[in-house]
Amino acid sequence: MCQLLVTFSFVALFTFHEPTKLWVQRNTYLFWIAFVVMFVCLIVMACCGDVRRRAPTNFIFLGIFTLAESFLMGVVLMAE
Repeated sequence: MCQLLVTFSFVALFTFHEPTKLWVQRNTYLFWIAFVVMFVCLIVMACCGDVRRRAPTNFIFLGIFTLAESFLMGVVLMAE
């Protein structure tokens, strides 16, 4: 539920806040940074069993993954 709230917040911010739209359009490198972070977190969580099974580490990786994925969704939905 918390992941959905974070994702919805990012998408709403990028859709309805005009200065945020302009800032993201000027800094396109942020999309690629978020993409790489999301992809690395996904690979690490999929391949390393200790990362996804130990208590603080799995929450940290899940939080980083959620923020990167939410940012990517906001940027992609803003482009339409």
